[in-house]
Amino acid sequence: MSSTYDSREAQQGVLVANGSPRRQSPWRQGSVIPRELLDSGALPNDLDPDAKLIVISQDCDVVHPSYNVEPFVEYFIARRITSRDGRRTRGKNPRFLQFEALINGDGQLFEINANEKFRIDRRILERGDPEAGVMITPGQIRALARWAAKRYNRSSFPTGFDQRISARVREKIEKLMTRYGGDISGTFVAFLSSDGELREEDAYKILVHVVAQKEAFDGGAREADLLKVKAGLTTLLGQCSGIELVETVELDSESEFSLDDYFNTRLWDYEYVSDAEQDEHGGLP
Repeated sequence: MSSTYDSREAQQGVLVANGSPRRQSPWRQGSVIPRELLDSGALPNDLDPDAKLIVISQDCDVVHPSYNVEPFVEYFIARRITSRDGRRTRGKNPRFLQFEALINGDGQLFEINANEKFRIDRRILERGDPEAGVMITPGQIRALARWAAKRYNRSSFPTGFDQRISARVREKIEKLMTRYGGDISGTFVAFLSSDGELREEDAYKILVHVVAQKEAFDGGAREADLLKVKAGLTTLLGQCSGIELVETVELDSESEFSLDDYFNTRLWDYEYVSDAEQDEHGGLP
């Protein structure tokens, strides 16, 4: 990012660019930071050479004219992986996100851990341009931003509801989603009874919508996987004492699932399949 300063504005930390900072700068949300721009020791020692440093800060913050107002830029580490996990695609899991990027034209699979988010002095971006040869689509960048925000605003479910899903059922749901859930955008639950804590003798009456991208309804292998998820979830939730699935699990495309559906359901992320007894915080997120 080329820039000039006059003494007064430099003291204020204000970038004076030739024209609009946004138009002049090559940096955006989703840009990949070349490692050589960072100071020595800024990255984890075990970082794989294939990992990418993806800017998550919003466009206007990345190119903001004042370094006093926006002194930092935030980025995620995206690590190269070889095995797809259907629970971690399309933003379903609040702690891990898997996505594909083109590296010099070659599709490669990456995974981001929500805990591997860092911030650096934004002036570092003036040392060079984003890494060339990396293509992350605008849709993937938007999905990444939504996923990052989800960590702070995702839906919560009654403790009593979670406890009625046994460890055995959790394990089977986990395997089902890992194998067949790659095209699923989200699982949404509507409570027809109370969505609070119920007495042990009262049942949670629910409807469940499994929503997937439109392209997956292809009449072929991808749709067959979705139908396996629909059938499997219907069977497994039917085995949970105290949870009454009013109808079989609905399977909807993103184009069919309306805003009204969205506002009247809760997104059921895939943290629920982990065993709370194995969590060092006793099940707290």
